[in-house]
Amino acid sequence: MKRLLLLLLALLVSRGVAKSELVEFKNGDRLSGGWVRINGDKILFKSEALGDVSLPVSKVKSMASTTPAVVLVKTGEAYSGRLSLGESGEWELKGEDGGVRRLKASSVLAIYTLEVYQTKGEEAPFRPFHNWQGKANAGYSLVRGDNDASTLSVGVSGTRRFPNLPGFNERFRTNYLLTMLFANTRTNGVRTSANSIATSLRQDYLFSPTDFVFALGQLEHIQTQSLNLRQTYGGGLGRDLIHRPRLGLQFLGGLTYVREAFQGADVRRNAEALIGEKLSWKVSDEVSFENYLNFYPNLTDPGEYRVDTTSSLGIRVSSRLSFNTTVTDRFLTNPLPDRKRNEVVLTTGLGFNF
Repeated sequence: MKRLLLLLLALLVSRGVAKSELVEFKNGDRLSGGWVRINGDKILFKSEALGDVSLPVSKVKSMASTTPAVVLVKTGEAYSGRLSLGESGEWELKGEDGGVRRLKASSVLAIYTLEVYQTKGEEAPFRPFHNWQGKANAGYSLVRGDNDASTLSVGVSGTRRFPNLPGFNERFRTNYLLTMLFANTRTNGVRTSANSIATSLRQDYLFSPTDFVFALGQLEHIQTQSLNLRQTYGGGLGRDLIHRPRLGLQFLGGLTYVREAFQGADVRRNAEALIGEKLSWKVSDEVSFENYLNFYPNLTDPGEYRVDTTSSLGIRVSSRLSFNTTVTDRFLTNPLPDRKRNEVVLTTGLGFNF
């Protein structure tokens, strides 16, 4: 039994060593582990001793990998094989036929393992519920006394990109937004509620690195405006005016069909134009800001319009948790009699980043 345990332990150790890869630096230092990805002049390496580290290619003397890799070059081609970095500073790919392809480091856009390339790159199958990034937040307040009051707020904001790897142009992008507020007050036995729910889904198809067509759907219930349900469906064209790692700005325009059911009133059906923008700004590693603004001029009833805007500020507490504050403003030029045009909602709470 003891011999069997020793044999299994030796087998596991030998397998771990076989999978280990070695990086040798120009100053003579060495680092063992495995590379994760290579973007431009940086190697993201998972070290056995140091964990995840970023290594400048210019300081590496040699690196040999047993992991199948795919190299994306700046001219748009992709090459696969066994990856190594020679003393000349060129990347080398050894194919299954034994041939070697040499690529200058300056011509390489990104390098990924074959597994990552097949699961997240252009050849990966499209799965609608995978690779979402965003945040969900919730807040609750409770008052008990002469007046009883309670408020629950929930919000979700997410974006899915496909493919979502540097070196690939995005083809599909999905944007989802949900805001819910449930507010109840009881005074002298009289209960008053001010609930609102709004959700939207927008699907983009990018036919160039900056231009896209989109289709959207929105549902809204706003109790303070006596709006039982507003349904908005439409589409149009958009452009990424700014597309940077820390700053993004999108502009879009299109046409929509709107059906509004107000309490005690006839159903309204209108055609509306749509002019909108989305701003995403990562102020720092801890602070982020997002803003959505949609302007809907009424084409069926000229002169009337509505505006929806949502601004959200997030302060990261940890890698997964953040403190979020969101302000939503919905403006309608033709509400029901004795109803205000504006509904402003301020919510704060703890968020979960995904």
